Amino acid sequence: MGWCLKCHREPEINLRPLNQVTNLLWGLNLTEAEARQIRELGYSSENVNVGGRLSETDREQLGRILKKKHGIKSARQLSDCSACHR
Repeated sequence: MGWCLKCHREPEINLRPLNQVTNLLWGLNLTEAEARQIRELGYSSENVNVGGRLSETDREQLGRILKKKHGIKSARQLSDCSACHR
């Protein structure tokens, strides 16, 4: 449960494009399609290229873009126990 709470409190580092949610290797060795998708979101970094690896900073900054794009709630709202337990 600790991992769940950490992600709910700081979701940005774990966010990824919707079609990559189940890809556990996402961001480690970017394919051409993944790099293009990241650039299309408006994020650019020297690490966003084929074969590149996203750093923790890259993932966090990209996560901020995705959080805003998808209307993901604030950490306070996500950490409220009633978000999952009803």
